[in-house]
Amino acid sequence: MKNRMNRITIALGISLVLGLTACGNQAIEETGASCEQEEREQEDDFDEIDLEKVAYNEESMVDGYQNYSISLFQKCVAESNENSNVMISPTSVMMALELVEAGAVGDTSHQITEMICPGASHEEVQSFAADMREQMNTTETVQMSVANSLWINEDRIADRMNDSYVSYVENTFGALATTVPFDEAATTEVNNWVSENTNGMIDQIVDRLSEDACLLLVNAIAFEGEWEQPYEEHQIEDGEFSNSDGSVSDVTMLNGNSDVYYETENATGFIQYYSGQEYAFVAMLPKENQSANEFAAFLTADSYQEFIDSASYDYMVVTQMPEFKSEFDMEMNNVLCNEMGITDAFNPETANFSGIADISEGNLYINRVLHKTFIELDRNGTRAAAVTAIEMKENCCVVEESVIKEVILDRPFAYAIVDTETMTPIFIGTMNVIEE
Repeated sequence: MKNRMNRITIALGISLVLGLTACGNQAIEETGASCEQEEREQEDDFDEIDLEKVAYNEESMVDGYQNYSISLFQKCVAESNENSNVMISPTSVMMALELVEAGAVGDTSHQITEMICPGASHEEVQSFAADMREQMNTTETVQMSVANSLWINEDRIADRMNDSYVSYVENTFGALATTVPFDEAATTEVNNWVSENTNGMIDQIVDRLSEDACLLLVNAIAFEGEWEQPYEEHQIEDGEFSNSDGSVSDVTMLNGNSDVYYETENATGFIQYYSGQEYAFVAMLPKENQSANEFAAFLTADSYQEFIDSASYDYMVVTQMPEFKSEFDMEMNNVLCNEMGITDAFNPETANFSGIADISEGNLYINRVLHKTFIELDRNGTRAAAVTAIEMKENCCVVEESVIKEVILDRPFAYAIVDTETMTPIFIGTMNVIEE
């Protein structure tokens, strides 16, 4: 395990976009020659990879990862209902993708790597993800955990799995590898694992395991942080929140102050630290006449950084925010494939995951990416969780397309839970409607 990173970017991904046809129809040559990075073509290559010796430019990796995080959030918001509460965990999505990318070859590998950090190598992004997992699992100021699991369909692919790949994800990402028949009992086992590794905040990621699926790769992240300065009784009062649909909800408001004020052309905001000040809650209140989702749909890495860079310490900032609880789920096929450029991985004809298993007849490809998040903010602190599950199939039919139907936070707002050294989001979301 490495200690070279003081604080690296952390971001949690949690959005679902329902269904989609497998995308990308361009054929690639067997060599995947368009990739500039060195390809892994033999199973024993896993035995030669020592991520401890892989150096990467931390600043460049963090910049690339922040671009990926904000872009993913923006595209998920754009595909969601204008009045829905959206929260994703880019970190969870990346962790799950890196599990499959470890066994990807050629363009399939290159596209995933380029989405997360353009110009980086496969090994550099793998090392970055492994370092991030270690950092999150060893923080002492908040409760945080990252867990990975690999579920192998006993009846379809168990005897063809690359043992070196399984050992690699176990050792590199701490993945729990389990071989089971994909039946009702296994579905319960997967969901129990999810509940255990999100401290009960998310109790289910799949309704059932498809019998014709080969693999399910799952990442789970849990976060629990107490406020650096707890809210006392005199700071808590009844209030109202104007929802984006025009209704008004009775809420409990937390009154406080902050020594950091943010203001750009499009939003104002403040920061509230969690115990230890390694992580914090950043509020982003859009200017009047703009909903939180409208604001987020046009948020870019540059405009997010502009907001963070606008920090001023010249004011005593009076703050008010509501206690709230929200859940979000999304199938990310469309966002990742059509919007983020991972076309080959979803295409049964072009996907190349030959490092995962020996598929001599047919092809292994990503069938769907499921994402769920949960957040609860109250006077004591914040609890949040994310789960990302990637289901892989072997040359199945095209997936049917589904229909995708002062700073006072008393109206829709955006927010992020950030690593305070890099100010990169761990969780990022919008609050549009608070249910009473």
